Amino acid sequence: MFTLSISLSTGDLPFLKDELKHKLPEIRPTHRAELLARWYGFRTYASLRTALSNSTTVTTNIDWESACQFLKKCGYEKSSVPLCDTSAKLALRRVADKLPRLTQFGIGFGPRQANTDGTRETSEQYNERFRQSREDLCTDYSAKAFLRSMAFLSEVGHIQTFSDSGSYWVKHIAENFPSDYPCGKPLGPDYVPNGLLIAAAVHSGFRIRTNPPWPQCDDPNVSFNMSRRDLVDWDCKVRPTGAHAQAREHRNRARRRTFVVNHV
Repeated sequence: MFTLSISLSTGDLPFLKDELKHKLPEIRPTHRAELLARWYGFRTYASLRTALSNSTTVTTNIDWESACQFLKKCGYEKSSVPLCDTSAKLALRRVADKLPRLTQFGIGFGPRQANTDGTRETSEQYNERFRQSREDLCTDYSAKAFLRSMAFLSEVGHIQTFSDSGSYWVKHIAENFPSDYPCGKPLGPDYVPNGLLIAAAVHSGFRIRTNPPWPQCDDPNVSFNMSRRDLVDWDCKVRPTGAHAQAREHRNRARRRTFVVNHV
């Protein structure tokens, strides 16, 4: 399981508690608060509050083992899915604040579309569609795609320069990458929108480079400072019939033929 690092502030607690209230209504409120503390690596909810009161933000890694032990002690049998999804939604809120043009589609939103009656989308309609797509960044659906991307990107190395690593290509690798929640429930392979892959990359510490704008709209794809070797290796593993895997097999066959000719 990949490591999910989260930066917490006191203002995040109402959001987290409200999320778990809807996801785990059968758990007592005091137990939900203590569960949050264990999940974020603290012994008690009081110690979590103290840490947050002494600092603007506290960065911590999720601790499923402590949360699981607490749940069993209180007589609950629950998966890590609600906790992971809640933490992912908080992380997505952070990234969305950093990238005001980020949507599920990527950076930028594309050109205006045609309405069903054939008329061109107005500025008001376009802005409303953009606003809705921004809201869609922080849903449970987006959280799962974000976590799938995080799971894959934990296997990819950082490099100093930007490589040939377009987000649309990388997201196809991520959505074919097998991954699980800490409790063992399957997380992927499954679909990953381009914007959620970008959000996971930013949260994982990768830098992004946007492409030059088109004449009438922004290019939603970006490049990263990711190891191209790692990306190609994983692309070949998870997409054995894909273009990179076929090209690698073609090269290997050519080398084998050359070896045989040279040793005859």
